[in-house]
Amino acid sequence: MQVDRDLVEAARDGDREAYADLIRVRGDRLFAIAQRILRDVDRTEDAVQDALVIAWRDLPGLRDPDRFDAWLLVSLSGRRSQSPVIGGAVIFS
Repeated sequence: MQVDRDLVEAARDGDREAYADLIRVRGDRLFAIAQRILRDVDRTEDAVQDALVIAWRDLPGLRDPDRFDAWLLVSLSGRRSQSPVIGGAVIFS
């Protein structure tokens, strides 16, 4: 979808509002995935918040804006950070 691609590119260039728009659309899904893994609302909220901070920090390194959704899930799994966001759980094998 071109609108999403444009938002991803704007966010990648530092546009906070574009990033917020992207997350508004994807936040519930991200939360649901983390909740299925962690089964604890407080830990889920922390994991999602951490993932979103990591994603914002690492967004300039996203090479393909069309892969943003998959890339965001990698932030949730903690594969790009020094410490896993979701307690060492691997979301994708």
